[in-house]
Amino acid sequence: MAEQSDKEYSAAGVTVIDERTGEETPVAHSCGHDVHIVALLGALEALASCRDAWQGTVVGVFQPAEEIAAGARDMVEHGIAEAIPTPEVYLGQHVLGTIPVGHVGTRPGPALSQACSMRITLHGRGSHGAMPDLSVDPIVLGAAIITRLQSVVAREIAPHETAVLTVGSFHAGTKSNIIPETAELQLNTRAYSAEVADALTSAIERIVRAECAAARCPREPEIDIFDEYPLTTNDEEATARVRAAFEEHFGSDTVTMDPVPASEDFSVVPDALGVPYTYWGLGGFAEQPAPGNHSPQFAPDLQPTLDRGAAALLVAANAWLGEEQR
Repeated sequence: MAEQSDKEYSAAGVTVIDERTGEETPVAHSCGHDVHIVALLGALEALASCRDAWQGTVVGVFQPAEEIAAGARDMVEHGIAEAIPTPEVYLGQHVLGTIPVGHVGTRPGPALSQACSMRITLHGRGSHGAMPDLSVDPIVLGAAIITRLQSVVAREIAPHETAVLTVGSFHAGTKSNIIPETAELQLNTRAYSAEVADALTSAIERIVRAECAAARCPREPEIDIFDEYPLTTNDEEATARVRAAFEEHFGSDTVTMDPVPASEDFSVVPDALGVPYTYWGLGGFAEQPAPGNHSPQFAPDLQPTLDRGAAALLVAANAWLGEEQR
């Protein structure tokens, strides 16, 4: 690791090889989970090296598959509640570009948004491009749906609420002069409350079905929901305790984190265990503005990010394990 540059290490991924062409394509999640793993390993090593200095039990949880909203649920379904003692608090952190490097950011209440992805299949009637009157064009239908969806956040969500509705994918057709049978849309929503999240889903379904009826579709649309992430809402008491510990140890490097519109499945485990949790942000970039998570350029500075990440975990844990708790 010492021989690699900061950017080479943090942006490391895997290479996918196309079996047909042999072409190599480098891919990476580019979200900083390598930083999280190393920081937690460092914190656990430090705790193990001075076992006489603290009292209690610390469990390091290395959760896979956050990027497909499946890892935390899989751990719950496969018995994490039986595998570890029930904790008093569940702690977590994520490296971000929105917080200055070397800083830690906390906030009580909603910290990360609730998210939902939807795959919508529209069924039309195919025809030759020169005979559009014989078709039910799913491309025109999809365009109408996309345009109509832009009014949901602007006209159906209260101005004091936060909501995001993104159409990230629209696929249809194979040739310029053929009107296809089907089209597929993929949508994503974000919200900081269950009520707003439900309102978004309901509005999407209503608009899609109404536009399909208006277009004379021969079949009902198929609406599949996948990659659902719960709301991450930090426990106020646990967050205040961590914030106080951070301020005492890190001083002015402790900041208030704005709600992050991205989403995590971190809260699935503590919710299943019935314990409070708090989740904070770790600054990872000296150069500002920094790239966002999942950007190909999201490669946090190794230092002081790794040391501060390990220290933040230790300081937060010590709020429960320190001498004053004996």
